[in-house]
Amino acid sequence: MKLINEKGRLFGLINVVDLLVLLALLVGFGAVAMSFAAPAKDTSQGKEKLVYTVRVRGILEVARPMIEDALAQSLPLYMSEQPLDDAYLVHVKFEEYYQVNATSSGGLKEVLVEDRWDAVFTMEALVRNDDTPIQVGNQHIRVGINHTVRTAAFEYLGSIESLVLEEEGT
Repeated sequence: MKLINEKGRLFGLINVVDLLVLLALLVGFGAVAMSFAAPAKDTSQGKEKLVYTVRVRGILEVARPMIEDALAQSLPLYMSEQPLDDAYLVHVKFEEYYQVNATSSGGLKEVLVEDRWDAVFTMEALVRNDDTPIQVGNQHIRVGINHTVRTAAFEYLGSIESLVLEEEGT
């Protein structure tokens, strides 16, 4: 018995070209099945706790109770209109607000503004610490850049003053 007969069939059963097409299809289906069977990635792996502060200048006195109430409720931070997982406002410190005014002699003078405050917000979030820029929601986190502090109760634009990455569990 010949390996390939005069009709081009392997062992007289199947055409060689048909066999190659069948093998290619089986390998393709196998690869697709393996990709679905791969275990899902654990998204909590590789995350670290980020603690960062944002200074918002000149908040009105009437807003202080609302901010303190939001802090007492442990409100999550928001991105657009959705709360973020694992990102919270954890502390706020109010400091006197000074405004720089021009003097009649052409100089500058710092003046205390009685009904306004600087608010230094401290936030915590679980973030990826890999080769990509650190982000909370869609906002990049770097000292010196503007950052929106957004909760369900308020939204202010400030500047990031500090950040510390801690390994989770420390």
